[in-house]
Order: sequence, then C-alpha cells, then structure tokens
Amino acid sequence: MKRNYVLAGLVILLVAVTLYFVSYLGSSSNVISGQAYLSPGESTQVSFDFSEAVISYSDGRALPLSVNVDNGQIVSTAGPFNGFYAVIIMGSHEVATITNNYTFPLSMKYALVNAGTSTLVYGAMSLLSVVLGVVGIVLVVLGVLRGRRRE
Repeated sequence: MKRNYVLAGLVILLVAVTLYFVSYLGSSSNVISGQAYLSPGESTQVSFDFSEAVISYSDGRALPLSVNVDNGQIVSTAGPFNGFYAVIIMGSHEVATITNNYTFPLSMKYALVNAGTSTLVYGAMSLLSVVLGVVGIVLVVLGVLRGRRRE
C-alpha cells in the first residue's frame, strides 16, 4: 500500500466532506419554505432580507396567485412550469404577500430562495466538494492498488 497516496486521499476526502457540510448549511439558510391553506381572499406573508429573491409556489391547480411585495419590486413573473410559478423580486427588508384571488379555497406550497451571490458561492463550494471527493477516492484506490502490485 502506498501510504502517501492513501493518506493524501483521506485528507482530501475529509476536506471535501467538511466543505460540503459548510456549503449545505450555508445554502439552507438562504431558503424559506412553507405551506398554507388559503380561503378566498386570504393571504399568507413571508418576511425576508435578501436583496434578490425568487418565490416559487404551487397551488395544485396551476393557477397564478396574486403576489405583492412591500419595500421592493417584482421584476418578473413566469410560469406555470409543471404547476409552479416563479416571481423574481428585488429590494431589501421585504414582505411578500401571496393572496388567493379565486372564489374557492386552495392549499399552496412556496419556497423563497436567495438569488444573490452568496447562493452562487455555496453552490460553487458544493460542486468543489464533489470534485475533491472524487479526487480523494481515486487517490485512496490508487494507493491501495499500487501497494498490492509491488508486494
């Protein structure tokens, strides 16, 4: 067994696992999700402090709901994509209000995601951790296989 390869591979694997968990914890703090049952005219509010955000929601009927934002502006609305709608918002210290603008009650799920640069950083960290994990595994396997051939 090539001890240097195995040791280097294990250290890289440890770094990859640590980096992955840090990126997972950081990215999960950039997501607010929930669900609500809304009667006709009823609203649910989501408070957040992201400078750029995307609200994605689904009401099970693929109908667009009324979305309003305090202290910010709606940049774009898109959908439906497989029953989901997306609303892009800019501003800060915002409150998004999702209102059932239909005459029947509905159940809806929503997720609000930080679309700022921190999300990109955490995504890059996660991708880097996967690459480092593969490199670490390859080094461990090479170290074990090279050592067995010489013995």
